[in-house]
Amino acid sequence: MGIITILWEKWVEFRRDFYKITLAAMIAPLMYLVVFGMGIQTISHGEPYLNFLIPGVVSLTTMNGSFNAIAQNLNVQRLYEKAFDQVLISPTPLWQFIAGQIIGGSLRGFYAGGVILVLTMPIDTGLIFNGWSFLVMFLNGAVFSSIGVVVSFLAKNHADVPRFSNYIIMPMAYLCNTFFSTEKLPGFLGKFVSALPLSQTSHMIRSISAGEGFAMSGIAILMTYLIVFTAIASWFIYKRKTCKKRTGNSRSKYSEERTVSSPKLRFLLRTCASLLPVAQTRLTAQTVGLMAAASMFFPTKASLAAPHLSFL
Repeated sequence: MGIITILWEKWVEFRRDFYKITLAAMIAPLMYLVVFGMGIQTISHGEPYLNFLIPGVVSLTTMNGSFNAIAQNLNVQRLYEKAFDQVLISPTPLWQFIAGQIIGGSLRGFYAGGVILVLTMPIDTGLIFNGWSFLVMFLNGAVFSSIGVVVSFLAKNHADVPRFSNYIIMPMAYLCNTFFSTEKLPGFLGKFVSALPLSQTSHMIRSISAGEGFAMSGIAILMTYLIVFTAIASWFIYKRKTCKKRTGNSRSKYSEERTVSSPKLRFLLRTCASLLPVAQTRLTAQTVGLMAAASMFFPTKASLAAPHLSFL
C-alpha cells in the first residue's frame, strides 16, 4: 500500500501541474534540437547530425525530468513541510517509500522523454524507437531518481539542490554522449565519461534507433548504478529513523528522570491541590458577604426578591 500511496501522490501532483511540467520538459530540449540540429547543419558518423542528436536529447530529458522531480520535491518535504517525519513514524516500510519515490521519478522522466519523441515524430529522420528504447529510458530515470533521493538528504537547504545539479547533472549533460561522441575525449577522461549512466543510455538508445543491436552490458551498468544509489538512499533514511528513535527515547528517559527525581515538586503540588478547596470555600463566602452588603446599601429588585441574602 505504501508504494501505491506514493504513486497516487505523484499522480495528483502531475495532474495539478500538468502544463508546467509539460512546458518544462519541452522548452530546453527543443532549443537544443533547433539550435544544434537544425541551425548547425553538419554530419556525424556519416548521417545528419539531427539523427545523432535526438537520442541524446531524449536521454538528457529523461535524466533531468527524473532528477528534478525527486530531488527538489523531496528536499522541500523533508526540510520545510516536515512530511518525511510522518513517514518515519508511520507503519509503512521504508523500502516501499524508497521504491515509490524511484518509480514515480522514473515515470516522470519517461514522460518527459516521451514528449520529445512525440515532437520529433514529424521530422523525417528514419529513427526507430521500440520497447527496448522505452526500457532503457525507464532505467535511466530510475538511476537518476535514486540519485535525486540521495541529493535530497545531502542538501542542507533548498538552495543546495541547484548546486548539486551543477556538480552532477550539468557536466553529464554536456559530456555524456549527448552532443558529441565520447570517443573524441582523450585517454582516461573518455573511458570515465563513457562509463557514466547518461553515456550508456545515450549510446543504447542511439544504437536502437539506428536499427543496430546493443550490448546488454549497458543494461547491467545501469542496474549497478541503480542498486548502488538505492543502497545509499536506504542508508540515509534508516540512519535518520534510528536517530529519531534515539532522540525520542532520550527525551522520554529525561522526562522520567525529572519526574522521579523531584519529590519536593510533587509535595508542593499535592499541598497546593489540598488547599485549593479551602481557598474556593473562603472565596465563595467572601463573595456572598460582599453581595449581601451591597444589597443593603444599594437595594435592587433582585435583593428585594431575595431578602435572605441580607443576613448572610
